[in-house]
Amino acid sequence: MPAKDLSQSAGVLFDERRDFYLSDRYTKELWKDVSPFTTALANLSYDSVPDPDFKMFEHRAGFLEQTLTVDAAGGSTWSVDGSPGDTTTVTIGALSGLGGSVGEWLVDLVFEIYDDSDVYQGVARVDSVSGSDITLVSQGNPDDAGNLAGAVANSFVLECIGTAIGEGEVSPEAFSDELEVVYNSAQIMRTPVEITGTLYAAALRGYSNELARLRTQKSYEHKIQKERTFLTGVRVGGTGMGSGDSFSAIQSNSNNNKIRQTMGVISALRKYGDSSSSSDKQNLFSFTSGSSGYTEVVTAAEKISQYLPSRGRFYGFASRKWISWFSTQFLTNVANEGITIYNNEKSEFGYKVSRLVTPHCEIDLAPTPVLRRRYSNTMVVINPDAAGLVRYRPMKYSTNIKTENGYDGVKDEFFSDEGVRLQLIETHSMWTL
Repeated sequence: MPAKDLSQSAGVLFDERRDFYLSDRYTKELWKDVSPFTTALANLSYDSVPDPDFKMFEHRAGFLEQTLTVDAAGGSTWSVDGSPGDTTTVTIGALSGLGGSVGEWLVDLVFEIYDDSDVYQGVARVDSVSGSDITLVSQGNPDDAGNLAGAVANSFVLECIGTAIGEGEVSPEAFSDELEVVYNSAQIMRTPVEITGTLYAAALRGYSNELARLRTQKSYEHKIQKERTFLTGVRVGGTGMGSGDSFSAIQSNSNNNKIRQTMGVISALRKYGDSSSSSDKQNLFSFTSGSSGYTEVVTAAEKISQYLPSRGRFYGFASRKWISWFSTQFLTNVANEGITIYNNEKSEFGYKVSRLVTPHCEIDLAPTPVLRRRYSNTMVVINPDAAGLVRYRPMKYSTNIKTENGYDGVKDEFFSDEGVRLQLIETHSMWTL
């Protein structure tokens, strides 16, 4: 009979007596830090609200962009070209930053004139107002050899540059604006944990306590589902940032119970963001991996930096593909040395980030596990001054919630009733690679 050895692949020695486990009390887990976005928002602002549907005030200073848009052109002595002192009467169709309608407060305001191709046409002062009509007095055109202002036509834009008040006049009429209201909802999220009494009492390898293992796993599951919800959840009534939104639009489930859902940041940017490259309010940026680079990143950074956060930098939550692309483009590329990326920096919230430094602003980039597969090309850049989380009820972990009829088992539950606080949507951006 040959000597006995460990090469046997069947029998009691192989099946029952050998111990193949490096450690029967420890198991390596694939995912650890699963929710940097939720962690950051909770640290930025985590406020209690008195109602699951909550409203927030926001305000946009109108003095940065004070314009009138011409709806119908006029004539008078300024029908073709306007010499200084010539007049023309035009109908105003839209105002921005100058009150809600045409009024006496427009008198003696001075405007630059731009045609519908955004070409400078000269300067004019508002001399009088009647209904929706204003009478302009030409101040001339320093771009024109004859100092003649171009004829004002439909869709021309008048850009306010200041006031010109006559001597001995009383103070001009005042106008004011109003605060705006946006809203969102807290969403109930529940993740149960359950095992039978028999399994609870069993001695096991890998993890000695199966309930403890499931509690840990379900806590991560609860976190990552919150992370996805706060990024991609949709509130059916919108958030009041666009026309047609409704604060009271709430769905009901098959049991006829109300379901409130919070609007996530990505969904809000999809719905209300601006992708026009000609707009200085653009906050949806598209990049091509093979051809985009330094110029496109600088342009995007220039547009978002007009809303520079009080903390000094933006917070970006990015797929690994984005981190790789930035590193490939800017880590050792001397030709693009105006942009620098520093990897493995410690964020103020405890996780590692890559810090992107541009000529206009800095962005802390946190690799975000849920931004994968269909979102592997996505990065969200948050202005910390205008984002956070709210809670209607505190998050809790309830134990042994199922006890009726002498139930032989243990059922626990993670419970959250929270939502996203999101304001001033133009100060946040989404970058797509």
